[in-house]
Amino acid sequence: MTEKIRQVLRHGSWLYGGTTKSDVWIIRQNYFDGPEVTDEETDPCYPPTDAEGCFYFPEYLIPGAGAGSGSGVFGTVDEAIDKAEKILGDGINWDKI
Repeated sequence: MTEKIRQVLRHGSWLYGGTTKSDVWIIRQNYFDGPEVTDEETDPCYPPTDAEGCFYFPEYLIPGAGAGSGSGVFGTVDEAIDKAEKILGDGINWDKI
C-alpha cells in the first residue's frame, strides 16, 4: 500500500465578509476520501492527478463553520490556486514561499 500523503503547499489569508481575517491552504494529497467513481463512462479520470498520483485542492477557513473545500480537485497546484482566487476573490495574501 502506498503511504498516504497530505501536504500543505501554500498558505495565505483572506478577509471573510471583508472584515475577518481567515486562512486558506493549497493541499497536495494522494488519497481520495470522497465517493469512488466506478463507472468509467461517468468520469474515468477523477480525481485528476499529477505524475506522482497526487491531486491539489484549496481548503479555507470560514469563521464559525470550520475548514471547508467543496471546490473540486485539480491536477496542478496552479489550477487549485486559480480556483481559490475565484472562490475567495483576488484579496488572498499568499505567504512567500
